[in-house]
Amino acid sequence: MVLYTLFEHAAGYSVFKVNGSEEVGALLPEVQEAVTDLERFGRLVKLVAFSPFKNAANALENINSISEGVVHDDLKTFLESNVTNLYVR
Repeated sequence: MVLYTLFEHAAGYSVFKVNGSEEVGALLPEVQEAVTDLERFGRLVKLVAFSPFKNAANALENINSISEGVVHDDLKTFLESNVTNLYVR
């Protein structure tokens, strides 16, 4: 199963592709061990797309929107141009 994860950071938005992840097995010791091993983690998680914020004011505006449960236009554009393409292929 492939899972795509949105990560919001002070620097911008990113989408990661997580291979072979199961929610049920997430707490297994083998899975937790894989997360702490950079090589194994790199095989499980790949960066698909990244969009930096334009400046500090833009970052604050975007993060405030997220905290209020509102999809900012920047996030909407980022998701439309990156995530929808993953499902169209």
